[in-house]
Amino acid sequence: MRVAVSADHAAVLMRRRVIEHLRTGGHDVLDLGIDDPDLPDDYPDRAAECGRAVTDGRAEVGVLLCGAGAGAAIAANKLKGVRAAELITHPARLNTPLARDRPGLPLRPVTWVDALDRVTAAITRSQAAHGRDAVGC
Repeated sequence: MRVAVSADHAAVLMRRRVIEHLRTGGHDVLDLGIDDPDLPDDYPDRAAECGRAVTDGRAEVGVLLCGAGAGAAIAANKLKGVRAAELITHPARLNTPLARDRPGLPLRPVTWVDALDRVTAAITRSQAAHGRDAVGC
């Protein structure tokens, strides 16, 4: 799957981790983010670029990462044919990933690398079992 990934200056390091895990999982990544977290950046431009990559066919799905989450989703949703969800804005949001070793066991803290490995593995299993369109938009 071809995935566009974009981030503002506040999410440069997370963008790098996400891209690495997507590539490890065999996905083709269109990297649209900036590389220097100290440079000023305008998140609406990042969001619009990622959304356009999906609508013009350069990518099948897009991932937006930003410091707050709300602004990028709002900006991307202004593009026709784009639906961006704001996922991490609640004050009680998780700041450390949690996972279960198997169903029925309690959640436990895991590293970001482990969490991304688990997500990549789940997407890969789903696509292997149900076809490459099983996961995506």
